[in-house]
Amino acid sequence: MLEQKIEPWFTEEYARELMERHKQEPWTEEKAKELNKKTKETARKFRRETIKEIEELGAEGFVIRAINELRQEIYKLQHPTEEDLYKYTDAYFRDHIKMTEESLIFYENLLKDKDKLKKAFDAYIKRLKELEEKDETPEAVVNTFYPANFVAPTDKVSNLAFSNELTGGSIQKLAMERRGSKNQITTLASIDFDNLNGSVQIKGRKELTAYDREVHDAIITLYVDGGNEYITPQMIYQVMTGNPKATLKAKQAEAISNSITKCMYSRLIIDASEEAKARGFDSFKYDGSLISGERVTATLNGTVVECLRILRTPVLYEYANKKNQIGRFAIKLLNTPINKNEEIITLQGYLYRRILSMKNNPHLSKTILYETVYNQLNIQAASDGALRKKKSKVRDQIKTILDYWKQEDFIAGYVENRRGQVVYSVTIRL
Repeated sequence: MLEQKIEPWFTEEYARELMERHKQEPWTEEKAKELNKKTKETARKFRRETIKEIEELGAEGFVIRAINELRQEIYKLQHPTEEDLYKYTDAYFRDHIKMTEESLIFYENLLKDKDKLKKAFDAYIKRLKELEEKDETPEAVVNTFYPANFVAPTDKVSNLAFSNELTGGSIQKLAMERRGSKNQITTLASIDFDNLNGSVQIKGRKELTAYDREVHDAIITLYVDGGNEYITPQMIYQVMTGNPKATLKAKQAEAISNSITKCMYSRLIIDASEEAKARGFDSFKYDGSLISGERVTATLNGTVVECLRILRTPVLYEYANKKNQIGRFAIKLLNTPINKNEEIITLQGYLYRRILSMKNNPHLSKTILYETVYNQLNIQAASDGALRKKKSKVRDQIKTILDYWKQEDFIAGYVENRRGQVVYSVTIRL
């Protein structure tokens, strides 16, 4: 019987390089433990991502995507790069093409037999979930992702919630019919802070502010667009500033943590049954936290940190998305050339929300009154002179932000409006 010749996968040059590397970095028990830990983390991440993808795409969708990915892999193996040719032999490419083609044939056959497909994936998901249940790791080990787009609910309930107009202890009736419609559509909503008792402390009054809204929507953005289940104050700050390298200072960290607490412990009630019937989406009722989450310890990108773990899709996003009332724009638009503190983040949020509304509704005024902005920021001073200085500074900040947005094509331009010597508003050109 002839022995089968086993051809090497690594080229002689690359094999020598690996040997030299091994001599310089000898294997140790500590490295073995680290490799074992990373292997378990990778397996855990793979299981969770696979379960999530199958649930989102369905078995058939998952297989179709796998087929496309396998075809792309075969193409890459058939067209290796210079670096690939330095590392690997012809045998490597031949063997891997063969193995990938076998996987491709398996998936293509599975797609032809729907009963077989369902049975195979039911068994596969069951096995993955069994492995998850056996996994007793005390903390999550995940990589985080910086989102490309900012996501913000623009519906009436969200606007009222962060204007402190849904508090007061009673359910409010909100008119949701279109202007001029004879058919009344009422949605019920309220917010209370009864869960913010003696054991849970926050700074300031028990109300949701414009700054809280920026934190809330940054959490939505990280969860929805970034796909992050675990979120830190640093990640929230980097989203609010549009800068993935922004460093969080202690004062901002405290403000963000305070906002997270309010979102976690404020109770929101929504009954949009009439609206759902009129608009044609599933009946929507909710009674729970504004942000359903828990504070946990997790290893994010290799660092152990305290963070917020999101337990369900944030309710205001879920509700607004059913009505297609979600604003989206490139997150880089928030990286304006201006130092970011609570006031600037709030100012920037107010401006982009007004502009999003203008873009969504051509009948809305394109003019923003400066007095409205001053009230939004609660601008105050000890004297008339100091107040004039503060207001002038705010106007300069607005122009800096708008200049950047013009440069980035978010707006076409703007013009300030005067009455005599008083600059009283700014008109946006879209």
